[in-house]
Amino acid sequence: MTDTAIHLQNSLDAPLVDPEFIANKHKDAFVAASEVLKQAQDWPAEVNGPADLEVLTVGVRQIMSAAKTLDACRSAEKRRFDEAGKEVQALFLPRLTKLDQAKQTALAAITRHNRKVEEEQRRLAAEAANREREEARRRAEAAAALETAGHDDVAETVMETAVDAERMAEKLDRQATGSAADLVRTHTAGGTVTSATTMTFEIIDGPALRGTLGPLGDYIDQPSIDKAIRAYIKAKKLAGQSPFIPGVRFFAESKARVR
Repeated sequence: MTDTAIHLQNSLDAPLVDPEFIANKHKDAFVAASEVLKQAQDWPAEVNGPADLEVLTVGVRQIMSAAKTLDACRSAEKRRFDEAGKEVQALFLPRLTKLDQAKQTALAAITRHNRKVEEEQRRLAAEAANREREEARRRAEAAAALETAGHDDVAETVMETAVDAERMAEKLDRQATGSAADLVRTHTAGGTVTSATTMTFEIIDGPALRGTLGPLGDYIDQPSIDKAIRAYIKAKKLAGQSPFIPGVRFFAESKARVR
């Protein structure tokens, strides 16, 4: 079915489940279950002899039989919904998957662009910081020379400009080592483009990692281990600590975001 050939009948007013229809369809199973439950109210609470044991044994077998029949009916009814659910998934999921793939492709391109911008901004800020720091040193030397020559007032003014240059250098240092989000944030007609830096991981030595899990290591699947490592990273972040696990490399990674 193509996107342009979808013609669905509007049936929003139709009930998804009709309890009365289902109850009547499987009337015998519901009646049998109700009858057993009704009888169970009179069963002995304790076994005080062979007669009580006989009643409870028969009762358990009746319950098992009624439950088996009722559960078979339930499975039959649920199967209809499972099949319908598969049809719904088949209708939506391929398109959702394609949309997500297109989004990820676009974000990957933006991420590559952002990383280049980030690197360039850090480089420019570091170079500017060095220039300001060199200017602060030059002005401080000039102020010292003026003071030696007896020009105290002028020396004080020059020294103030040296302090200003040093402060600018410190500001540029912070920019050079600042967050990726601040360095690459761009406002476009379609929204705001930025980057988010998160801690991620790479398993570089599987046996070493599993060795930390003790005797359970061989019985835990990889997706469960990956999920646990992500939870570990989050816990360490909340605690303000650096993660460390043998066999695992942790590193910061920036990815594009569009808002």
